[in-house]
Amino acid sequence: MFMTIASALVPVFFTMLLGYFAGNRKMVDNTDITSLINTLMMFALPAALFTTIARTPPRSDHSKRVPYDRAYGFAALHLHRNGDHPI
Repeated sequence: MFMTIASALVPVFFTMLLGYFAGNRKMVDNTDITSLINTLMMFALPAALFTTIARTPPRSDHSKRVPYDRAYGFAALHLHRNGDHPI
């Protein structure tokens, strides 16, 4: 499980690290970097996570966790709709 998550996130963080070093060494102009950050966080990261999740084979004990996953999802949705979430 850890390796699956790491294989999805390592390329994104590596790209962010390369961008940081390129900006730090003045190899890239940072005038309109906000659009690049928005593209990375709104499209590239979710796409990388989705492709990793889609390639993950289903586990046999998945049915045992479904009630907990649903309860967590409903709680998160409730907190998000009421605005009580800390984020």
